[in-house]
Amino acid sequence: MSSLPIKSVLRSKTAAAIAGALLTMGLLTTGCASNAASTDAMPKAEMAHMTAEQNRKVFHRVIDEGLNAHSTKVLDEVVAANFVDHTLPPETPPGPAALKQFFTYFWTAFPDIQFTFEDEVVEGNKIAGRGYFTGTHKGEFQGIAPTGKKIKVAFMDEWRFENGKWVEYWGQFDSASLMQQLGVMPKTAAK
Repeated sequence: MSSLPIKSVLRSKTAAAIAGALLTMGLLTTGCASNAASTDAMPKAEMAHMTAEQNRKVFHRVIDEGLNAHSTKVLDEVVAANFVDHTLPPETPPGPAALKQFFTYFWTAFPDIQFTFEDEVVEGNKIAGRGYFTGTHKGEFQGIAPTGKKIKVAFMDEWRFENGKWVEYWGQFDSASLMQQLGVMPKTAAK
């Protein structure tokens, strides 16, 4: 599908709102090459699209260079000093240090853990994702001695970004399924 030049669409306030949406979806262009245009001359919707793409790149760096590579180095670059993980206890200090500790804890319990995102939605400064993580339980996890069992656990989460940095996280994973797979919680009978 080709895009239309913005000048042919902007004729009223309603058209301007529609144009903003089309710019965000990439179905409309400003008619100027992105590498030659300054952000001052770009409509806000196009800048939001750029921000969304930048956020997507940061998101994938955390997954690819951090979580799945088992490295905390990228966190120093992309996690804001005021970062808050809403899944951690309220007394957890902000910033990358707590996140590094959390990642390391999971890597110790599941040394081969890998995160797969099956779906992601990027809207402005937020990314919502759905996927699963897999691994083998080879280290202590929440008081459970290593079982050697392989796991596959579904999750859903939301990430928020500001100024190219990851600033907030909300997430849920299927902890009942994890405990069942580790053999510490009985599986429910199918009806």
